[in-house]
Amino acid sequence: MPDQPSDNPTDLFKSLRGRSPEEAKFFWSGGPVEVGERTWFQSVFSGCTGFETEEGVVLVDSGLAQLGPKLAALLRQKTPAPIHTAVFTHGHVDHAFGLEAFLVPGQKLPRIIAHRAMPARFARYERTRRHNAALNARQFGGAVQEAETSDKFDNFKRPALMPDTLYDDELTIRVGGVAFDIRHGRGETDDHSYVFCRERGVLCSGDFFIWSVPNAGNPQKVQRYPWDWADALRAMAALAPRALCPGHGGPVVGDAPLIRRMLVETADYLDAAQAGAARRGRARGGAARRRRIGAHRPGANDRRGRRPAPRVPFRRLRAGGRAAEHHGPIRRRRALRAARRRRDRPDGAQPVPLRRRLCARRTAVPVSVAVVGIFALQAALLHLSPLAGRGRIAKRSG
Repeated sequence: MPDQPSDNPTDLFKSLRGRSPEEAKFFWSGGPVEVGERTWFQSVFSGCTGFETEEGVVLVDSGLAQLGPKLAALLRQKTPAPIHTAVFTHGHVDHAFGLEAFLVPGQKLPRIIAHRAMPARFARYERTRRHNAALNARQFGGAVQEAETSDKFDNFKRPALMPDTLYDDELTIRVGGVAFDIRHGRGETDDHSYVFCRERGVLCSGDFFIWSVPNAGNPQKVQRYPWDWADALRAMAALAPRALCPGHGGPVVGDAPLIRRMLVETADYLDAAQAGAARRGRARGGAARRRRIGAHRPGANDRRGRRPAPRVPFRRLRAGGRAAEHHGPIRRRRALRAARRRRDRPDGAQPVPLRRRLCARRTAVPVSVAVVGIFALQAALLHLSPLAGRGRIAKRSG
């Protein structure tokens, strides 16, 4: 490691030059390294892999536009063949923007393969160009001012050569008699792919593996997909590759058990990180919930000795061993009153609501008075009416 640490993390690429992949990890630069038959890996900030075939080179990733010429020069030390097919593992600027530098003079444009979601990513880059420049200046340069004073980080736009062959979940191609399996999996991006050449035992992981803690969560970046990421890593481990060409860092060649361990342990890390985040989220949410609805805890009374109604919606209230659904402050207050009444009754029976009892008390007296009054009025009319008197006289005389 460097004796004097720098504030700029990219300086580590220079200070760790010449170290082994195990020592330099993410910051390894070098190549070309033969990882399989007629297959070479090289990395300058990000890595790319060239598979030479009878029809030309199948190139997986192409680096930054600024660093593409350096990567191409390393590959050209081994093969002068034209680029037949290029595969972009994802649409980040350090993987899909340097293809022009790999083309030999006079060759026709290669076929460019990518996942179907990649064109939408490039369109978003165009819309948020200056925003992304500021974010990357802060992440890689240490200050936003660098994006304001120069075009160093203004590289979020459409690449010069766009993908012309899109796929959804999986695609197998054959070039020069060699088969390449391209598979999609969401991870650092939603358009991510990995490439496996079974005949040569070489796996190109893209940024699914980068010799570092996976960048599965970043408050300044868009959504990442850690669960799908872990699934993709385990699917790659199941292929039993003999060589691993990562998105960043150096290759691993001829050590299948180590490759499997690296992929599986990274997947386990993602699972553990997500499980821990979920537990912390539940703990924080539970504590906040208990603070907000403290009325449900024994002894959580206000100054007047009454339990305050909760201020936020909650789904389930347990009182007296019964569960009920409540929505809104009025229903919550009614539920709390009913819960206290049930708690005070030894039989646990549901008491009659106070409003219903009051209504019953108000209507019992008026109804009885009305009934008695009606009978009294009827009797009085019968005795006082002249017709009724004549009827009684006539009856007596008869």
